[in-house]
Amino acid sequence: MDGQNFIVQHKTPSCPTLPGASDPVSINKALLEYFFLPKEPLPSRGRLSHTPSASPLMTEAIAHAHSESSPSSAPGPDGVSYSVWKMVNSLNIEIILDLISPLVFFYYYPPSLGTANGVVLDMSGKPCSDSSSSFRIIVLLKTLSKILEPIMTVGGSQA
Repeated sequence: MDGQNFIVQHKTPSCPTLPGASDPVSINKALLEYFFLPKEPLPSRGRLSHTPSASPLMTEAIAHAHSESSPSSAPGPDGVSYSVWKMVNSLNIEIILDLISPLVFFYYYPPSLGTANGVVLDMSGKPCSDSSSSFRIIVLLKTLSKILEPIMTVGGSQA
């Protein structure tokens, strides 16, 4: 072994190869076009009005949303992990209640909570990485949105 270096090949190349994409920027563009279809523009917001069917948000609904979230899940673009929200909840549940209650009252989901990070992973078992279908994407949402979603989908509270 006298000073020899051994290089271990990775199972897949560190930079995938896609037809017509020869550099990281064009690969990124090809994957974005494959995974994300063009979106329609958001409608104008107008005035918010109270949703009569919305019942007051209860602390039990927040506790239930926390029980559905994993403390080991990776955070999204906000960088705040579920464990932080659980700690805030255990110190003073009114903080999260005050943050989310107006959104439930008006049944409004802010577009800013919908921003996410996407992580592209190669799919195991695929022999090559020469097409976009050889990859899958993991979407990491803001953790506050993951607390709000189950509350909003049941129309207010779990109480």
